[in-house]
Amino acid sequence: MTHEESINVLKYLAAKYIDDGSSVLSLYKDIDAAAAAERSPVKGIMYEILEKKNREFSEFDRDLVSYLEYYFG
Repeated sequence: MTHEESINVLKYLAAKYIDDGSSVLSLYKDIDAAAAAERSPVKGIMYEILEKKNREFSEFDRDLVSYLEYYFG
């Protein structure tokens, strides 16, 4: 998984699993800021998603989370 792919996956997970639009937008800003600074936002953003998600991850999305943890965790 590339850095760019990880950014897209984080945004996808935030949008799909967090119902509060302002929280999603805040996470998007944090993700974009980290990407612009060429830092990996995976650990911090995944923590936020796990804290704020409103439902359980699907099997497919659990696999995505596993990939993120493997490559960036």
